[in-house]
Amino acid sequence: MVGAGVCDYISDGDRPAFKDAFQPRFGFSYDVFGDERTVLFGGAGRYYDRIGFNFAFDERFKPFQFNKTIYFSNNGGLVGGQQTVAWNPAYLTPAGLDPLLAASPGAGEVFLVKNNFEPPRTDQFNIGVRQKFGKWQTALTFAAGHTEGESAWYIANALTETGGRFNGPSPTSVGFPQFRNAIFFQNTDKERDYKAIYLTADKPYNAQDNWGFNLAYTYMDATQNGSRDSGYAAFDFDYNVPSQSPEFRSATDERHRIVASGTLGLPADFLLSGIVTLGSGLPYNVFNCPDAPAGGPNICWNAGNPEKRAFLPGLNFAYRQIDLRLTKTFEVFGGQRVEFIADAINLFNFTNYSSFEGSYTNPRFGAGTGVFTPTRSFQVGLRYAF
Repeated sequence: MVGAGVCDYISDGDRPAFKDAFQPRFGFSYDVFGDERTVLFGGAGRYYDRIGFNFAFDERFKPFQFNKTIYFSNNGGLVGGQQTVAWNPAYLTPAGLDPLLAASPGAGEVFLVKNNFEPPRTDQFNIGVRQKFGKWQTALTFAAGHTEGESAWYIANALTETGGRFNGPSPTSVGFPQFRNAIFFQNTDKERDYKAIYLTADKPYNAQDNWGFNLAYTYMDATQNGSRDSGYAAFDFDYNVPSQSPEFRSATDERHRIVASGTLGLPADFLLSGIVTLGSGLPYNVFNCPDAPAGGPNICWNAGNPEKRAFLPGLNFAYRQIDLRLTKTFEVFGGQRVEFIADAINLFNFTNYSSFEGSYTNPRFGAGTGVFTPTRSFQVGLRYAF
C-alpha cells in the first residue's frame, strides 16, 4: 500500500481505547511590586482533541453503502461513451425503478483506519505582563501553540510512492468489483504551528468620566502542512502523504488585526458606542504559481495577500468596518426599563472581499470575487427589562 505500512491497517477488529490523554496544565501570576499594578503571568498546557465519528463509521459501513448510478437517454445505448438506459415513465414509480436498481450492482468504498492511532493534541504556551497606568489597564502577551496528530484521508492505491494518485490499480482490476476505484487510508502526520502577540489597552467606562475605550492588536503567524480541508473528515488529493506537502500559511492566518471600541456619554443620557475593526485580510491560494514547490501541484497554498485600501492617510487595510450604536434608557413604572437602540452597521459601506481571483496568469489576479456581509445597514430596536 503506497504511503503506509499495510500491517498498520489490519487488525482483529478489537482496537483498545486510548487512555493516555494526560493533559497537564499550569499557570502563574506574580505581582512584581505588591501593588497590583505590574503583574507577570504565563501558562502552558496540553489539550487532546477528539476524532470525528465519521472516521470509524466510514471504515465499518462505507464498504456496504452501495452507490448506484444509472444514466438515462431517450433511446438508450452509448451516449458520449457512457452506456445508458432508454427512459420509461415507469421509472418515476418505485415499482418501475426497483428492478432497474436491483440489476445494477453498485459499489461500496474502502476506508482504512490506522491501528492504535492517537487523537490530535495541542501544546500551548503563553507569557505576558499586565501594567496599570492610572485608569488604564494594559497587557502584552506572547503565545504559541503546536498541534500534531490531525487525521485526513489519502489515496492508498496510488501508482507510486510520490505520484499517480488516480492511476494505480483499482479494486475491480484485482478482482473486487464491489468496491469503487479509490481506496482511502487515514494518516495522522498533519501538524500546525501558531505564534501570536496580543497587545491590549483598556480604560473602562464610568459615569464620572463619561467615556471608555478599549484597543486590541493581534499579530499572528499560523502555518501547517497536509490537507487544506477543515473539519473532522478532511481529504487530500494533491499529495500522497503529508510529508510531501510543503509547509504553508493556514487559511485563517490574518497577520494583523486591530479592534477598537469606545463608549461616550451624550447629553440627555444618550450613550454612543462604536467598534472599529481593521485587518490585513485572509490569504488565498495562488494557482499557476511560479514559486510552487517542485514535485507537487502548481499551487502556492494561501500565498496571496488581499490588496490593502486606505482607511486613514498612511493607514491601509484589507478589512475595514465601523459600527455605531446609540442607546437611551427610559425608566417606566415599578423600576422597569425600556431601552431604545439604533445601530449603524458598516457605516461607511467599506467593501471587504472574502474571495479573490487566484490564477497568477489571469489579468484580474488578486481582484475580489466575493464580499463579506454586512454591507451598510441600519436597524432600530427596543429592549424591555423587568
